[in-house]
Amino acid sequence: MGAVLAFFAALNLIPAPPGTSLILGLPIVIISLQLLLAHNSIWLPDRIASHVVQPATLAKLIKSIMPWLLRLESILKPRYWPFSKSTGQSVVGALGIFLGMIVVFPIPMGNAAPAFAVSLLAIALSERDGLWLAAGFVVAILATLLAGSIVAGAAFAASAAWHMAG
Repeated sequence: MGAVLAFFAALNLIPAPPGTSLILGLPIVIISLQLLLAHNSIWLPDRIASHVVQPATLAKLIKSIMPWLLRLESILKPRYWPFSKSTGQSVVGALGIFLGMIVVFPIPMGNAAPAFAVSLLAIALSERDGLWLAAGFVVAILATLLAGSIVAGAAFAASAAWHMAG
């Protein structure tokens, strides 16, 4: 499940039109919820699960990410994992739900960081790599602060504009 979660999180790192994060962020929330609930298989809504990717598109995607995957595989290994399997899934699932909700909301320039954090956490889970888990926690904290700052700044600007107009 970690690899599938990492895949959907990584899709949110690709530049896309506004509003795309709503569609691409929902699988993060759905899969993370299933991790939290300790499901053994992945369920996605039919609309997402039945989406067909053209073979040429898939081949192009695999060709472009294969060098990254090979590098990633060379530095990932089971080490310093602080949790049992079920506890690790629950922790990553809970964080994935929280971060996935940030991804779903249309926060300008605030979606990539939480998606990156979910990718790191999911990769860490799939390999039981505590170093990557720690990196995922750090990025999750920074992503939350970034998204919160953007929302707070927008709220402050809207409030200031409201008071100036009134």
